[in-house]
Order: sequence, then structure tokens, then C-alpha cells
Amino acid sequence: MLYKYDSQNLIFKKIQIKQYLYAIGIAFFLFTGFGFSSGIELNAVIEKIPVIIKEDQEELNMDNVRNFVREMRIQNEDIVIAQVILETGNLSSDICKNNNNLFGMKVPGSRPTTAIREQNNHAAYKNWKDSVRDYAIWQASFARNLSEDQYFQLLDQMYAEDTSYVNRLKQIIK
Repeated sequence: MLYKYDSQNLIFKKIQIKQYLYAIGIAFFLFTGFGFSSGIELNAVIEKIPVIIKEDQEELNMDNVRNFVREMRIQNEDIVIAQVILETGNLSSDICKNNNNLFGMKVPGSRPTTAIREQNNHAAYKNWKDSVRDYAIWQASFARNLSEDQYFQLLDQMYAEDTSYVNRLKQIIK
């Protein structure tokens, strides 16, 4: 059974099947008749509207990097920011400028990545934020929920090519 609310009498009234089918027929006519022609006209207008796709081009500076690291919920933030400073020469290295690579990352072979290619023996990214996203993927894959000491130990064993890497990070943090 179908009911219609009668607001004057504050009751629900049964709807006759004929009324129900009549209402559906009108709705169908409106949606297919007027809707179809209006849709064609609307599409013609929409096709003429220019669309600007703005890429993620937020300025690269340490404040924006730190904010994005927080937004991505990357753990051991101070260590990670020290890595950015060390790996990029404070955002001035060629790998940073040419590859948008803030961490000296290589293209991984065994995990997902946001890298778009390899360039100069390092991962290259569409923008610096993709580099941070890739680091977040690396951290989620290999370094979640570690204390600072455990994180430094992991970086020493797995990440760094330089034997003084961890000591250099600790100096930057101080």
C-alpha cells in the first residue's frame, strides 16, 4: 500500500493505484522529455566551459615540508625533517631540484611507489609531495611504530649508504 501525507488533516491517506501510476507517468515524461532536451542543451554549454587542472604545486620550503609530513602522519618527524635537510642540502641539491626527491630515495623493487621514473640513479617524482608520500609508503612498509632509537638503528642498517648518516642526523636535530 502507498500512502500520502495530508498536512491539513494531519493523517496519511491511501493512494489509489491510478493516482500512483499517473504520478509516475508524469514524472517519466518530465524526466525523459524535458530532461533529455535540457540535458543536450546543458552538455553543449558545459563543453564550452574551460577547465583548468591545477597540479599540486605548493611551494617547496621547510615549513610546507614539515606541515605535509605531519599531514601524512609520518612518524619520527624530527628525524624525517633532518633527513630532508641532509639529503637535499637544505632543499638545494640537484636530486631535490631535478627529481623532486627529498629523501635520496631509489626506485624500489619490492613495494608500491609514487616515483614516475629513475633519473640520475634516484627516484624522480612528479612533485615534492609525491616524494613525501613515497617516504610514507616506505615507512609504512618497513618502519612503523618504532622508537627514535629503533628508527635510527633501522636507518643505519637499511637506509643509509654513509656510515656517519645517523650521527649527522643527530647533529641536525640538535
